[in-house]
Amino acid sequence: MSSKDSFISEEAEKKFQQIEYESQKASRFIKLQNGEVKTVQFNSEKFDVVDDEFDGKITRRVHYTVIDIQSPTDGEKILPMSLTNSRSINALLVKGMNIIEIKRIGSDRNTKYTFAPII
Repeated sequence: MSSKDSFISEEAEKKFQQIEYESQKASRFIKLQNGEVKTVQFNSEKFDVVDDEFDGKITRRVHYTVIDIQSPTDGEKILPMSLTNSRSINALLVKGMNIIEIKRIGSDRNTKYTFAPII
């Protein structure tokens, strides 16, 4: 076992991690989990305001085209953000700060994001 609290072997845990990695790599979207930090490069010319379904309701969101700095060979991905969070991102983009570290804190409706430009 990989740790005293784990119910699976290290080998199974590695396989689960490989499945997660392959799933994220194949996805068109970047989605952060609670506590996860990603550094992405924004293309300030490539974004769309779209209607998305969230909790059974249609909401307006911004889909930014980004490249994950840790895995640039995966190509361009879509980072969906609320209109509220997009204002924070846009404030950095208009200043020419297009490489941004994003941290997700919380889950569901209690989710908050922090945005820090990488200079």
